[in-house]
Amino acid sequence: MLPLTLDRIETEATYFGVRVSGTEEGDLRVIGTHDLRRVIASLNCYTRVLCRENLRTWLGLCPSSDCIDRWHRQARCCTTWEEPQLSWAVFRTPAPERGDDPDFDWYYDLVDAGTPGAIPIVVIPG
Repeated sequence: MLPLTLDRIETEATYFGVRVSGTEEGDLRVIGTHDLRRVIASLNCYTRVLCRENLRTWLGLCPSSDCIDRWHRQARCCTTWEEPQLSWAVFRTPAPERGDDPDFDWYYDLVDAGTPGAIPIVVIPG
């Protein structure tokens, strides 16, 4: 189990210097920044290129605050996105003795910001 630096974390895509990675559960992880402008910009590129949807559609947001789609209104139309939780993590290689899948490139453990090797991460639930 070796700690990884940001430049050694492989992800599906990097936009604006920010790494973006998806999970099988549909979550997105933005690695390397807490700047929400860069988070949104990198997610927008990721969802357009890899998911073939714009970010608003992927997040399930209505096009405007005066949505006229009756199906959206019945499902409690959502026009805002709750601000994501900003966390810090230490990334590491898989550790089979901890039950990690050795086929994964990396795992991470949430830590305090002052922890040596801590990298900013934002997780967006899918």
